[in-house]
Amino acid sequence: MSLNISRETIQHNKTLNVVSKRIVRKVLDKINQLKSEDESNTDSNEATTFSKFWQSFQGSLKVGCYEDHSNRAKILDLLLFHSLKHNDGKLTLDKYIKEVVGDNKIIYYASGETYSQV
Repeated sequence: MSLNISRETIQHNKTLNVVSKRIVRKVLDKINQLKSEDESNTDSNEATTFSKFWQSFQGSLKVGCYEDHSNRAKILDLLLFHSLKHNDGKLTLDKYIKEVVGDNKIIYYASGETYSQV
C-alpha cells in the first residue's frame, strides 16, 4: 500500500468532504451550546467559557460568516456586536433587530480590526 497521496486526491475525496462538513457542524453546535450557557448565567461577573472563546476567536467567526455560505446562519447567531446603546460588545443581531425603533429597515455598520479603529 502506497503512502504517497497527492493533494488533488485528498481535495476531491467525497468522504473527506462529508467528514469535514460534519466536524464543522459539531463544532458550531458546541459553540452554540457554550453561548446558551453563557446567556443563562448572566448574573455572574466572571468571564464565562464562551466569552473567553469569543475573545480568542471572534475574528475567525466573522471571517467564517463571510466565507462559509452553508453555515452562515449558524455562525451569525454566534456573533456579538457593539452598538451605540450597548457598548460592551455583547449584543446579538437578533437583539439589535428587536430594539430597532420605528420603520428602520437598514443597519449601518463599520468594521475594523479593533473597536478604537472604528
